[in-house]
Amino acid sequence: VYIIEKNWHVKTETKEQDLREAFIQCAAAETYLLWQKYKDDKNKKKNDNVEGLLSAQNEAQNELNSGIIPPEFLRTMFYTFGDYRDICLGTDISKKNGEESDIKNKIHSIIPSTEEDKSPPELTRKGWWDEYGPSIWKGMLCALSHASRDQKKVCTQLNFTYNYNAIKTYIENFVPRPPFLRWFT
Repeated sequence: VYIIEKNWHVKTETKEQDLREAFIQCAAAETYLLWQKYKDDKNKKKNDNVEGLLSAQNEAQNELNSGIIPPEFLRTMFYTFGDYRDICLGTDISKKNGEESDIKNKIHSIIPSTEEDKSPPELTRKGWWDEYGPSIWKGMLCALSHASRDQKKVCTQLNFTYNYNAIKTYIENFVPRPPFLRWFT
């Protein structure tokens, strides 16, 4: 969200592409940072046993290095993806003032909420998300590969195994749930 708010450089002819890039950059940065936190949290759970600590430090990273996203972290990625969808569609239930309100207004200036708000009719927010959501997901996968030893190989593996079309049914059923229901599942 910081990138959308602070680094907003809208060019008149490429507004939708700028918004797409901002969403990809934000989701990618958040995914990378969440991976670091996931590993740290996993390490803290095994803190009582030095051997357990070393294996916990390596376990998650080894899975990622082999192109496997641990199921707990994959779920975190789904939550994050859902949060960005909510921001795009204007269904985010978090605080609606300050920076969040500014972001909402900037998104609305590029992609109005409904067809009636447009002249001539172009993409609605849902249409925009349907078109660019897969690119945002791919950006999240690529960001995760930056935490691996062999970035290019892992990026290819992650995009093959977890590509949007391969997990589309799950994403399309999970992500549209209201945030408070996602939090309880």
